[in-house]
Amino acid sequence: MGISVASEVSPAAQIRFRGVGKSYDRAAGPVLENVDLDVLTGELLAVVGPSGCGKSTLLNVVAGLTQVSEGAVELADPDLRCAYVFQSPRLLPWRSVTGNVEFALEQTGLDRTERRRRAREALDLVNLTEHGGRYPHQLSGGMQQRAALARGLTLEPKLLLLDEPFAALDALTRGYLQEELLAIVRRAGTTTILVTHDIDEALLLADRVVVMSSRPARIRQLFKVPFARHEGDLDEALSHPEFVPLRHAVRALLRPDVMGPGSEPVGHRS
Repeated sequence: MGISVASEVSPAAQIRFRGVGKSYDRAAGPVLENVDLDVLTGELLAVVGPSGCGKSTLLNVVAGLTQVSEGAVELADPDLRCAYVFQSPRLLPWRSVTGNVEFALEQTGLDRTERRRRAREALDLVNLTEHGGRYPHQLSGGMQQRAALARGLTLEPKLLLLDEPFAALDALTRGYLQEELLAIVRRAGTTTILVTHDIDEALLLADRVVVMSSRPARIRQLFKVPFARHEGDLDEALSHPEFVPLRHAVRALLRPDVMGPGSEPVGHRS
């Protein structure tokens, strides 16, 4: 059980979950149960589900931060470089923005000149080049999150794990950062798994959306997003004729877990 490198993984799949289950406490029951899923190389996969259902646990399993209790996670690439961006930026307050981004590279063996060059490139990607000398407390929440994203991107990861990275931001900042993120991962071709409770965010950013049930979390349904690959133009996705029907379909799947069994949309009771 656990993470393994499997030669039989299809070239199209970078990660495979095979019968994955996770329990922290037997008395409390499993968090994840019988999860089977392929994450395709170069795609942006969004995972949505009720609060506390185990979405973050799914990311932690991929990152190797926790071991599965059942099944296995199979990796196609034994040298897969992974970056993890959390909901909280988790910046070191005593280091500058550039210093925080460089921190991710300090265990790689790169010399200071190369670390600084790659940090500047990552900051340029998230439009923070002019703020490299500032400290976290001098930045807005959105800028701090962009710095955290730059810290992950400077590793040039093949896999980017995002755990509700925009949840604490105001709607306007969140929209701009979503566009920036999408443009970055599309250009780089980075495989990305995004955990979010925001259905609109999932549909606007992802190639496919996984809908999870409440605990024990299982995959309820997997949707292919027909208007994906819009290169960071969220307005294009919002205006697509299939956006609203797909949003309704995802909401309908989640409603019983969020509102309770037998719940129906207002105005649809007989």
